[in-house]
Amino acid sequence: MFLFSANLQLNDPDPLLWFFIHLSGAILCAFPFFKISFAALYWVAMIFYTGYAVYLLFISDGVLTWYSEYGTGNLAQTMKAEKQY
Repeated sequence: MFLFSANLQLNDPDPLLWFFIHLSGAILCAFPFFKISFAALYWVAMIFYTGYAVYLLFISDGVLTWYSEYGTGNLAQTMKAEKQY
């Protein structure tokens, strides 16, 4: 599934970043299958993923901005051209 998701990311505006994030998930999941033990790489990946999540939380157009400016809203409401979010 990670390989499939990595391939889908190639249509994004920033394809390489998300491609390699999904590809790293595929590689990390494949290690136990091939009986490869490389625990340090799991820690590096967790630190990177956590750091990137915190970065996306606090950037100027990130999660906190979306939450504070647009509100949470009803997910089941109809979409309108005035509200792209």
